[in-house]
Amino acid sequence: MNAPRTGPVAYPRSVSRVHLFAYGSLRRGETLHAHLAGLVCLGRGWFGGRLYDLGEYPGAVPSRAGERVLGEVYELAPDDARLAELDRLEGCDPGRPERGLFVRRGLTIELAAGGYVRAWVYLLARVPAHAVLIPGGDYARRGPRSPLDPAGGPS
Repeated sequence: MNAPRTGPVAYPRSVSRVHLFAYGSLRRGETLHAHLAGLVCLGRGWFGGRLYDLGEYPGAVPSRAGERVLGEVYELAPDDARLAELDRLEGCDPGRPERGLFVRRGLTIELAAGGYVRAWVYLLARVPAHAVLIPGGDYARRGPRSPLDPAGGPS
């Protein structure tokens, strides 16, 4: 598995589409997926990393330890206002990343159908002490809801 490449993504003005990788509550069938309504899903993919259960939602960090985070890749226009909306939703301030729980970074995503795509990913700025590792890195297969989630019970 290739090591994840992280860092800011500066899309040239001539780019007609950008990509977003959704690994948690933005995925199909999850609580916040409606925010991606109308976007084209390019399919499943993954990046080298670890996925954590934070209670009501997950968080991920890049890793070179052979683990991977599974999710879906979506396509949107570079000027789509949803990116700013998602930043607010995720508590991410691109101008002051140290302020939020999440930061938006560009990673290389390996597509299940073959090939790679560069995509925005919301990553944990730091792993909270209460975070619980999700084995296998697939939020959709996380099993019973974490005891950290105040709602409890199966998701």
